[in-house]
Amino acid sequence: MTRPLRIAVDLLGAELPASELIEGAAELREIRPTCELLFICDSESIGKESSNGYQIVDCTNWVRDGESLRDILRERTRTSMHVGMHMLHDEKVDGFVSVGSTGALMALGRHILHTPLGIDRPAVIKEFDGKQLPFWMLDLGANIVRKPSTLLQFAFLGSAYASRVGGVERPRIALLNIGIEARKGPTLLREAAALLGAAKELNFVGFVEPSHIFEGSADVVVTDGYAGNIALKAVEGTVNFIRDVFFHELGSDDHGDAAQAIRKRARKRFRRLMRKLDSQRHNGGSFVGLNGVVVKSHNGTTAAGMTAAIAQAVREVEMGVPAKIQAFFEKG
Repeated sequence: MTRPLRIAVDLLGAELPASELIEGAAELREIRPTCELLFICDSESIGKESSNGYQIVDCTNWVRDGESLRDILRERTRTSMHVGMHMLHDEKVDGFVSVGSTGALMALGRHILHTPLGIDRPAVIKEFDGKQLPFWMLDLGANIVRKPSTLLQFAFLGSAYASRVGGVERPRIALLNIGIEARKGPTLLREAAALLGAAKELNFVGFVEPSHIFEGSADVVVTDGYAGNIALKAVEGTVNFIRDVFFHELGSDDHGDAAQAIRKRARKRFRRLMRKLDSQRHNGGSFVGLNGVVVKSHNGTTAAGMTAAIAQAVREVEMGVPAKIQAFFEKG
């Protein structure tokens, strides 16, 4: 009999206590009762009652901001990220979720898991709800790109993910830029656009501005990790700002029956919209281009956000995403 699906979850470095994030995973247990979760954290920081019946992998060290990649790769310290990556490499688990540094995850992923043939650098990809259809954007923080050929490879990774995982036939690929005109943007983007346009395997549709990425003009938006991470955080911050302003404005001094009825309906509809846009419900960016399922969770995630990131890893394991990406490149 084959063992149950297992996901390792690195909680060291999260803003919330590990016990709170672990308790929040109870929702996933109801959806996936056969899925085993192994939480990597300081066992002394949580009580037995907080483990909620999950397996705890004791670890007290994590990759901290400012640590050099050289020291991280030398593995002088047994960090939670090293533990999770090695568990995935040794097939003790099927997927790995971490709140750790994106750059360190990328470096350790390449070092321990390696990349399939034909892929040099993995990237972080994330699905967003567009005006009508979902779209994907990469890279969201793993790489600072200096070569046009790297953006070309990201385009192939994004096309592979959207087609093999998202089911989009011949996905439209766009490069994120400050304008749609061919002359706009730095030399790196203009040269990358020429490479994407010459690649017959890609359905390249040109540049897309940040203000238009939700409009549906592209299925995959390609950018480097620096710009992509800024775009992601700008979107999340804008949503939070609109939410706060809206509910503040609803706290009007007008307490008439008609005004209260209108506010009640408005709150209900707005909460429905905010639920769709809530970054916690969509927490988790996937590393595409590694020999294994690795999902990056925001270190400031809530319990609900952690559950969403774990659920993302479970889905990718069940769909066999790494094998599908590898098959795409082997076919090409």
